[in-house]
Amino acid sequence: MTRSNNRSASAPDPTQIIAQQRAAAIAGFLARRKYGPYTGVPCGILSPLFTELEKLPHGFIYAPREDTAIAMACGSLTTGNRPVVVMQNSGLGQSVNALASLVIPYEFPLSLIISLRGVDPDTTEENQGMGKITIPVLDGLGIQSRQIMPGSVQEDLNWFHQVTSTDPARAAALLIEPTFFGWNPRT
Repeated sequence: MTRSNNRSASAPDPTQIIAQQRAAAIAGFLARRKYGPYTGVPCGILSPLFTELEKLPHGFIYAPREDTAIAMACGSLTTGNRPVVVMQNSGLGQSVNALASLVIPYEFPLSLIISLRGVDPDTTEENQGMGKITIPVLDGLGIQSRQIMPGSVQEDLNWFHQVTSTDPARAAALLIEPTFFGWNPRT
């Protein structure tokens, strides 16, 4: 019997393992700090995070549109919860009015997690526009944002918690670029 140096077809993919670990770290952080419920619209880039959030006590409430998720989260904030809205940046574009006319004037400390479609390596033409304007839109609304980076996950999560928990608490967005969870345009 000869041994093969090839990876077995059933061996776990290292990229998927890293994605699951990062998603579990984010979900665990949110759960330990009593965030929830979680709502939003599916996104392939954020798929590992959706999977982990679904496992938490609050579960994940899928919304038909991002502005609906924002409205649901604002209602949840009024009952003392700490909801998190998860979406891709095209959904941010769709929900600017809800943010500008509800979240900002009424100072809801909304927690957003937004994937950055339209930035490298996502070169799909339909996502390029939002890729260029996501941060300027958030800045224009006065919503602080920060991109979570592989080497500073804990620091970035602490920043997110600090902004949404201080007095006065503010809306904040944690931005996730396409490869953070291993997304690849060819898969």
